[in-house]
Amino acid sequence: HLYVTDAEGFPMMSSLSTASPRTRWPDYVYPYVKNERIFQGPLAPPAMFAQAFAHNASVRHGGYGYNYQYLGNSRVVAGDSRFPFTATDTQIETPTETIVISDTQGVRNDAGRISGHYTIDPPLTSARGSGRDTGFYGGAMDCGSGVPNTVGQHGCRSTPAEWHTGRVSIAFADGHAKSMPRARMDDKNGDGVRDNGWWNGSADPTLN
Repeated sequence: HLYVTDAEGFPMMSSLSTASPRTRWPDYVYPYVKNERIFQGPLAPPAMFAQAFAHNASVRHGGYGYNYQYLGNSRVVAGDSRFPFTATDTQIETPTETIVISDTQGVRNDAGRISGHYTIDPPLTSARGSGRDTGFYGGAMDCGSGVPNTVGQHGCRSTPAEWHTGRVSIAFADGHAKSMPRARMDDKNGDGVRDNGWWNGSADPTLN
């Protein structure tokens, strides 16, 4: 809340890859909470702790991903003025029903290599897109094959993680937190068809 008020918008997911030191959303929020541990998912495996804090390179954050497709995407897409962008507070019409952060397992290819450690993708590509041709965080080399029950089953998606006995811990835009199964995150109206209703800021399952 304090960050969004001061910055007049949600944070970008990260700085550009050319920046040094490279910063990511925990770096932008950290000055408001002054607590490194809250950016470390307690049940996330060690492989998720890939990025160091900009202010303290000896400490790594990980386990939590940011809803960057709707809240703040730092990617630059040549010829596309929709990138980069951040959402303003007023653009999030239903903050009590809008995912900001959740447990993440990132994007995993068939060899188990992880990317997008600090992001989460919605189940469907947003209307704006991810800034990559895949529509999700992962580029071609990052993506799994999508074969069910394999490490690469989620394809190019940076996927919310059910570390907590089949549930994902989630922080919403109004500040409250709860957990729910990933299938519920991906189907707001419960009709058995994936939608972006919990993700898009309007709680409308018909909108991408």
